[in-house]
Amino acid sequence: MWKTIVLIPFFFATAFAQITNSVTNQGNYIFKDSFGREVFFRGWNVSGAVKLTSTGFKAFKNISDAKKSLKLLREKTGSNIIRYTIVWEGAHLEVDTIDQKYLRDITEQIKEAIRNKIYILLDYHQDLFSRHLFHQDSKYTGNGAPKYIIEGSSYEKEGCLVCGIAWSVNTVLNKTITLAYRNFWNNIFIDTKKGKRDIQGEYLWQLEKVLNYLKKNLTPFEWNYILGLDPFNEPSDGGLEGLSDVEWNRQKLYPFYQKVRKIMNDSGWQKKTLFAEPIVVWNTSAPFTNANNPIYPDLKIENISFNAHYYDAIRMSLGISSIKNGAYMANMDHIRNYAKKVKAPPFLSEFGMWIEKGRVKNQVRIINATYQGMDASKEVDSNYIEFRTPLISGTQWHWGFYHNNHQEPLRGEVLKDNDAWNGENFSIITDYGGSYTTPDKYVVERSYPRACQGNLLHFYYNARPFDGRAKFLDWAAIRVEDKNHFDKDRFSFMAWEGSNSKAPTEIYLPLHFKLETTYLVTEKFVGKLSELKNQLLLKISDNTLYIYHTDKGSDIHFSLVVNSTTPYSLDYLKNLQQKISKRLSMGKSPVYLMGKVRVDKVHVGKGKINFKNIKE
Repeated sequence: MWKTIVLIPFFFATAFAQITNSVTNQGNYIFKDSFGREVFFRGWNVSGAVKLTSTGFKAFKNISDAKKSLKLLREKTGSNIIRYTIVWEGAHLEVDTIDQKYLRDITEQIKEAIRNKIYILLDYHQDLFSRHLFHQDSKYTGNGAPKYIIEGSSYEKEGCLVCGIAWSVNTVLNKTITLAYRNFWNNIFIDTKKGKRDIQGEYLWQLEKVLNYLKKNLTPFEWNYILGLDPFNEPSDGGLEGLSDVEWNRQKLYPFYQKVRKIMNDSGWQKKTLFAEPIVVWNTSAPFTNANNPIYPDLKIENISFNAHYYDAIRMSLGISSIKNGAYMANMDHIRNYAKKVKAPPFLSEFGMWIEKGRVKNQVRIINATYQGMDASKEVDSNYIEFRTPLISGTQWHWGFYHNNHQEPLRGEVLKDNDAWNGENFSIITDYGGSYTTPDKYVVERSYPRACQGNLLHFYYNARPFDGRAKFLDWAAIRVEDKNHFDKDRFSFMAWEGSNSKAPTEIYLPLHFKLETTYLVTEKFVGKLSELKNQLLLKISDNTLYIYHTDKGSDIHFSLVVNSTTPYSLDYLKNLQQKISKRLSMGKSPVYLMGKVRVDKVHVGKGKINFKNIKE
């Protein structure tokens, strides 16, 4: 861990600041802290273990495991957020009954994350609505709603011959599962030991209990680390019942989020963001369903985030084309566009790939391409990064502490391997965090901006990971005056405009960016990170670069951090400094995508549209 080299007298970013939503002069909605800085989040879902009975529907079985795992997560990846998963069934034992031990346990785990300076997005996780819809002969299982919710209605015995392709197919083709979703959105009445109750009323009752408990049992300092609530993972309509996409959103999904927002406000969560997910198939490339319109008509819910997921369904199933440089840029722009339409900051709370090194189903390439698209977009007619690109914050699926060491009982067996749930194998760590599952750590130990003192113009991190087969992904370079620089190095580049805060810009740098082999170029400084000791407005601490500017105008600032064993002379870097400044002054990025760039088309409705149309 790097130690402080020089203290900036006016530096106070270690003090915590409440996060709010704001809008830029480009009409893009962003997260800001009370210092006036734009803030960004990168982290993990913690974790898929919440789907398992053996963990008690918690991310960790005990606080000892939580301490070890969360400390490791922060130290190895520098993450500043987790999407902390909980389950309705875990909190709600029976009608009018809350499991107080469950609430104590999850609160203790949340506190441990906060001790590691990790923000919390609280996620109510469900998949296939409930495990209680399945039976002894079922191929799959689910998670979510308590047993009494299912027993209070009538369902035929679950079965779906064509759903063997993947468990997610049950979401749209399994009649038992689709009925359960329709019942929830239609808010039907069910029979309980206490009489008739409506399903959503039961969910909202326990939600209020959980939110109130957390508000009461977190200190004011800890409370500031609660970013918000994702109340329903991957909502599925269960069938539109004659409604259009827009009508269904207006009549079903939107009113549910209104109810959740009211519960949040009544429970003291009024300043916390509602991370509202669109219908799960809105951006799918799966061949068996349409990519439906996610817009919530007349959306007027305050403090909301457009909270998307993205998985490359076609490559994860039937795809034949491998991932190329720039593959997901259009799909990430698609998310940016809809976030702008609903006037909300974009957030990507799930993405990733299972453990595989194949040509098409390649974990490293898919993960790297997703982060690339979250970082930046490209110009339509060139390989240069677009000058103004809002960065998408997000959490990868998932950080599974118990990977390959589960003890999950299911229908007479004990599942131990992988994620121990429906054949999934997504965890980025294994052996209790002893190693990564990916062939190259560089795809997940990444640089990212945590805060920007001014208005972020664009950011790009060139991770250069090995794809596990034959290639390093040399996808980017710094290109000025028709010459490439650092095309075989790992580097981060960030450009921003002006200064709106008395707190500095913060850029996280991975552990492998060693002081003696890492170069920094800004508009005012050139040299190695180890040479910052005489700089008043630059600081290195805890693997984070702090940059402070005093101007209040619209000056363009930049930071280029290059990790390389190649020695670069001061003259070389100063010459490059001038050329980068010149290009930025022209409203152009110096970051250039190498080789043949192939951007995937985006699935919209029944068809696909190309990158140029996404930009229009």
